[in-house]
Amino acid sequence: MIRNLFIIILFSPIVLYGQCLEGDCENDKGIKQTETRKYVGKFSNGQFISGEVYLVEYNEIGENLYSKKERLEYKGEFENGRIIIGKSYDENEELIFDGEYSYSDGYRYFSQGKWYVDKQIIYDGHFLNGTLHGKGIMFKNGVKSLEGKFLNGEFIEGKTFDENEKLIYDGQYKNIDNSRYRNGLGILYEDGEEYKIKYNKGVIVANEYLSDDIVGVDEFTEINLISSADYGSNELINIFINGNKLTYTFDTGAEGFDIPPSLEKKLIEKGLIDKSDYYPPIISVDANNNKKKLRRVKISNIKIGDYVVNNVVATINNRDDDPLLLGRDLFQRKFRDYTLKPGSLILYK
Repeated sequence: MIRNLFIIILFSPIVLYGQCLEGDCENDKGIKQTETRKYVGKFSNGQFISGEVYLVEYNEIGENLYSKKERLEYKGEFENGRIIIGKSYDENEELIFDGEYSYSDGYRYFSQGKWYVDKQIIYDGHFLNGTLHGKGIMFKNGVKSLEGKFLNGEFIEGKTFDENEKLIYDGQYKNIDNSRYRNGLGILYEDGEEYKIKYNKGVIVANEYLSDDIVGVDEFTEINLISSADYGSNELINIFINGNKLTYTFDTGAEGFDIPPSLEKKLIEKGLIDKSDYYPPIISVDANNNKKKLRRVKISNIKIGDYVVNNVVATINNRDDDPLLLGRDLFQRKFRDYTLKPGSLILYK
């Protein structure tokens, strides 16, 4: 959450009653000093309109003895005694803002420009009454980290970059419990690939339940499970993928839904999947704790029972002779509900 990251400065109008120390402090260049400020620059009709403003401080160092200290406070253009465009400096004369200012209810706010902390830029963009608001760029350690749209101090849409300013994500965000998450639609950039995907609180959404994705007349379908001594206690289930019949091991202890690489190739050749259908790979761990990287793709026209199901995300096995598993992921996420009975699986639309 990026809110109220800078100080709102109480504004007191500058009234130039003071001594003109040098030049023409009415309608030309000059130097004029009041009790607390010194103005070096250009004047018009007695008003300071551009130049530098110094804060003047007096410190008692002895009886009736004072030291005088001046530090640069503002530099830019002024209107009615107020800075409207220019630079602000902190107590160490380090730059903290360079841009435009706005005024409301006696307060001065950054309006649009560059904001600095500890000599490094951390934001370049728009503000609204003390918060980041509108288009802007955030920086981390002087390197661009976010670029996009802010709303009331929260980054809601745009691009994320790594420490080398390499684009890693472009999409929607949401702040939940004071933390920023990818949330909604976006493009993930990973290992030279682009993935158009959807997030829910930072987690990639795959096989979410959408009733429109399930095509069928009845409210439920019952699928017979095939017993086989060759597969131990697991049962088999037939599924048709774009007309291709595949027999799966129905394994409630697994999560995935697999397809063989030969089927992937066939679907590509028929134009049924393309580059935009792929999801970021996942690391799969088997019962022996062996890890393997599996690619993922979204496919349509999966016929299971009396239903045709669209937009199903499947993992792609590394080899055609790898076992095909149907785990709980598909029927838990993609359907409204399911029931397991001896010898059958009931899926509810």
